[in-house]
Amino acid sequence: MTGSPQAAAGSGVCRRLEWDSAFWGFGCAKVEGENLRQEQIDAIEAWCGANDITFLQYLAPQGDTASARVAEASGFRLVDERVTLACRVTAAGSDVSRPDFELRPGNNEDIGSLDELARAGHTDSRYYNDPGFPRAGCDDLYSTWIRRSLEGAIADIVFVPVIDGKAGGYVTCKVEATDGWIGLVGVGPEARGRGVGGALIRRAIDWFRDAGVEEILVVTQGRNEAARRLYERSGFLTRDTGRWYHRWFGSAATGDRNQRAAEG
Repeated sequence: MTGSPQAAAGSGVCRRLEWDSAFWGFGCAKVEGENLRQEQIDAIEAWCGANDITFLQYLAPQGDTASARVAEASGFRLVDERVTLACRVTAAGSDVSRPDFELRPGNNEDIGSLDELARAGHTDSRYYNDPGFPRAGCDDLYSTWIRRSLEGAIADIVFVPVIDGKAGGYVTCKVEATDGWIGLVGVGPEARGRGVGGALIRRAIDWFRDAGVEEILVVTQGRNEAARRLYERSGFLTRDTGRWYHRWFGSAATGDRNQRAAEG
């Protein structure tokens, strides 16, 4: 998960993703480095075999056609475009308008409402786009993400809008060094059409400004046009893009993977 704690162990060619492996129940890893070359493939496959890796991910820089060709020829499948947007806090305008709803920090009493929203609100992600991941597990992933954010494990604060007496959305905020990271943003169906998304982003910007942050970053999917427009209206510009590739090993690479997805 983007922004999640991922204790990792690697060898220079790949890195085991400990949190992901524990969550999914099978070995997960990531290819180290940006550029993938054919001479690396044997070492990658050997490392994955020796470390009981079922799922391997690789993030290719946008425009690196050589790496893309190697990935696709080696059994990786393109599943997503990763877009990173950034906003300098000094250039971001403060929210001068007042929304017609309460906007406050989330708390444990919001878990039920936010869990429901998180389970249904991130189907554009690469996990849902890969049939190797069971749908129920993807729902659980985002449920876990928002719960751990509320608990303070992977976010410093979560802001929620109160719609009809309950939390109708969320934005999670985390400070790392001098940068601020927006992790998850979600708006429930009852809150749509009321400017909730924009209000959440502006509230996050104000909080980061008060925290002394110099720049705010957020990652979204290339296919998520609505999210990109939301961030751009709030002063964010595209920093860089990449392409996520996934590869499955063993029985998970064949029919058993689809069977697992169907059972999920």
